Amino acid sequence: MKTDQSLSVKTVEGTSPVERANLPAETPYIIICFTSWGDGIPAGELYNAYLSNPVPFAGLTDMILKMDGVYDFLDFPQSDREPPTFGKQPRWDYDRLAPYEPRYFQRHKLQIPRQSKLILSVHTRFRQNGSWQGTLRCPTTKQTANYVSTLQFLKLAAELVEAVSGQEASNGTQG
Repeated sequence: MKTDQSLSVKTVEGTSPVERANLPAETPYIIICFTSWGDGIPAGELYNAYLSNPVPFAGLTDMILKMDGVYDFLDFPQSDREPPTFGKQPRWDYDRLAPYEPRYFQRHKLQIPRQSKLILSVHTRFRQNGSWQGTLRCPTTKQTANYVSTLQFLKLAAELVEAVSGQEASNGTQG
């Protein structure tokens, strides 16, 4: 199995890996745990059942970029286009029209930290037209919203962070 150093993905001994072609439908679920929002910058970690370690982020932009990196690493949900760049064009690992190179992933048990201030469940169903489409759930507030673009997802996440951090500030606790 390839290891992506930026995501710290490794296999775990003792369980059999799953080939990319057989990944289950829950694979694109990402759990976002916000642990702080000091100076107005939310920080936390991203969790996915096929990542051995959580992916830390600082700021909503960093969160979006790292979530996209997780989707690219898993290649699920599969993007309908190559990512745009200013420099050298990236090369796909395989030709999208030809049979793909087998890739294997290890399922891990998620261990969400209890000190999380806000937890969001993200289910991105599609990555089409250079954006994401899916559902955002917040178990804390029991709210669910669908999004049809990455920008709309970002606005929904920012709204939830602002609401929860505002509640915390009005209760007199520090973040």
